[in-house]
Amino acid sequence: MCDQGHKLKHLKAHGIRSVGFCVFGLLLIGTVTALALYWHTSQMNWRIASSEQSAISQHADFLKIRFENKSGAHCDVTVVHFNRMYGRVELVDLPGSPTNLQSLKKLLDNNDCTTAINGGYFDGSFSPVGLRIFRGAVNAPAISRPPLSGFISINDKQVIDVTKVQPAAALYALQTGPFVIDPGGIVGINPSATSTNRRTVIAVADNDVFFLITSDLSLFDLANILHDLPGAFGVTKIDRAINLDGGPSTGMAVRLAQTTYCQEPTGPIREAISLHMN
Repeated sequence: MCDQGHKLKHLKAHGIRSVGFCVFGLLLIGTVTALALYWHTSQMNWRIASSEQSAISQHADFLKIRFENKSGAHCDVTVVHFNRMYGRVELVDLPGSPTNLQSLKKLLDNNDCTTAINGGYFDGSFSPVGLRIFRGAVNAPAISRPPLSGFISINDKQVIDVTKVQPAAALYALQTGPFVIDPGGIVGINPSATSTNRRTVIAVADNDVFFLITSDLSLFDLANILHDLPGAFGVTKIDRAINLDGGPSTGMAVRLAQTTYCQEPTGPIREAISLHMN
């Protein structure tokens, strides 16, 4: 009886120690992971290296901002910032084939608009992927598939918005993603999203809207720039921002007072989003 009691006590003690070691191990792994993430983000903190601003109109500005991180790397972000109550936005259909490259500068001239930026995703047959509404007609249905996590909608007054929920009605709409800044101002990108590319993004802060194009940059770094440095864009907080594209379809053209800024896409685009300032 004494031997059996001793064994029972030993097993209980051994079990408690095993559970303790498991809990300690999990805590240690969690701590190491958290420290690694902290080290990564602390090493990649960005600051404004330089900034230039010029007026496009009374309610729109053009910005060229260079950001620099602690390791000395830099990226360039070019921005059209406008008040959406004074800007008319529309979707410009660009039918054709993936082999036909479209000029955004030419689109500026043909549509007499202030800004043109590439639109959403398309498949190998050049058909839109995800919800697409054009002049009130649904050309393609909404789908549930990453990275299509949100919607760009333009109402009948041609006012643009970015939402998590599919618009009930719209003159124009595109499903795109991912959210770089989730609605509410939270970073929407995982730290593992480290691949770099040119990016185009639409961001919203109350009535302030931003069309952005970047030099090669990861979505995670872009998310942290928008979240940590909203003052660079003239606001106190970016409430939401959604990705349009990253890669050869990325492009933006802007009509300025004396010249035209243009980063043409090097690949095909299925549609463009154009801005006309009132």
